[in-house]
Amino acid sequence: MQRYLRFLTPVALFVLALMPRTAQAQIDADTVPLGLWSAADAELRSYLGDSLFEASVRPRPDLALYEANSAATCRLPGINNICAWPGNLPYVVLIYDFDPMSDPLRTGLIAITVEPTGRRIREFPPAGAPSCRFYPERCRFTITADSAVALARQATAAPAASRWEAKFVWLRPPSVYVCHSCSERFAWTDVGLDAYGWQVTEVDVKDVRDEVVLDARTGAVLRHDVIRTQGH
Repeated sequence: MQRYLRFLTPVALFVLALMPRTAQAQIDADTVPLGLWSAADAELRSYLGDSLFEASVRPRPDLALYEANSAATCRLPGINNICAWPGNLPYVVLIYDFDPMSDPLRTGLIAITVEPTGRRIREFPPAGAPSCRFYPERCRFTITADSAVALARQATAAPAASRWEAKFVWLRPPSVYVCHSCSERFAWTDVGLDAYGWQVTEVDVKDVRDEVVLDARTGAVLRHDVIRTQGH
């Protein structure tokens, strides 16, 4: 619990009810009740195990979000699809950094949702949390950014002089519309794995670019797309 004390002070749950009722809202770091973090911590420990959680998980109160998702706002035109989840209930999205490799380029992001009461919404598991408690190998990301680029070059017919960028991402979109400021940390093209990977993209090209998705544990190529650049 001490990990939160320098960010947060306990407040009553009614604070969440005072948040704007028309849209997703960023929460001030000191307005998230500690009980919500405790509920999320317990869920993440069941995925990661106690030792990995303590060593590699850091809360990000600055990224926490509140979604009113009330029946009244969900009847507004144009947002019904978003508000269909989860049953028109308000929820809070809590965000954590995940750093099992002590490498800033291989740091993941975990998004976990709870009701304002602290109850986990079981239908939607945390995005960005591999099941490493019983399968430790799922948190051993042996592929570095440089090796990911090298593997992407091998998998394509791109020119040898082409420049590439590698981004470490969770390979499924979040189950809920979350976190405008951290959306780039999730792959929005689902490859069917609850795992971390590298999204490697060719840059500085005129007509088409290659994009390769690799498993961060094995280097296996999971997807290769040739994308026409905007304006052509």
